[in-house]
Amino acid sequence: MKPRRRKQVLIGASIYLFLWSITALVGLPQVDQAFERELAMGSFEFADTGIAEVPVRRIEFFNISNPEDLEGRVSDQPWKCRSAGLAVAPFVIVDQAAWQQYPLSGFGGRRLVLWTFGYVRWRPLKKYWVS
Repeated sequence: MKPRRRKQVLIGASIYLFLWSITALVGLPQVDQAFERELAMGSFEFADTGIAEVPVRRIEFFNISNPEDLEGRVSDQPWKCRSAGLAVAPFVIVDQAAWQQYPLSGFGGRRLVLWTFGYVRWRPLKKYWVS
């Protein structure tokens, strides 16, 4: 390989690794903050007052591919959990998340998260359960 070509490949690889590390160091916390904002409030039906909006409680992450692991971890109140996530490429993060925000409104699965300096959008990769 010619020295000039080698230098171009080295510069390209360095830029790619730099962007990947920025995604891991800056993107992961921003994705977690976006998760908190997106699922901040939910609803719960109280016997005496009817339906009320309540904060969604964050619980410890568990194996969301097995719904039986939910037993004993959650109550009837809204809850959410998320794995730490993994930066798999620049601006691309894969994580697992689960939540029950409203009655008959929940998700559990693996997500593909696209992050760009504060902009966060996600798509399901694999759904384990949806209600």
